[in-house]
Amino acid sequence: GVKTIGDIMKCLAVLAICALFSSAQPLSKPFGDPLPAIEGLVTRILGESYVSKFGYEVIPDEEGKDVFEVDADQQAKKPILRGNNGVSLASALNFYLKYSCNCAISWGRHGTGDQLNLPQPLPLPAKQRVASPVKY
Repeated sequence: GVKTIGDIMKCLAVLAICALFSSAQPLSKPFGDPLPAIEGLVTRILGESYVSKFGYEVIPDEEGKDVFEVDADQQAKKPILRGNNGVSLASALNFYLKYSCNCAISWGRHGTGDQLNLPQPLPLPAKQRVASPVKY
């Protein structure tokens, strides 16, 4: 059938994401190490200087379901992002930016829909844990 520009752009975005993740890690690790993945995401979204402003931890899944947490390291005075895989860590970052920093990331063209004016210093969140309601 006839495809709209929007449909074509969505397909290209999905292909680009698949290409990015398929070449991101060597095949010896089937799912890759999620810590370099989240650090890379923080660099792409917020800038390299923000990588060290967060703590990152891998945690076990919850009964086979993805889970993430946002928390604070009170001594280091920085937010902690936890997740059982790269997607969960990315979800923790999004949750933190949305609910602790009042920021938004959207699919706008060239970042036109993003609001990433982060408060300084970064706020320390109360601990939150979110488990996926379904298994993927």
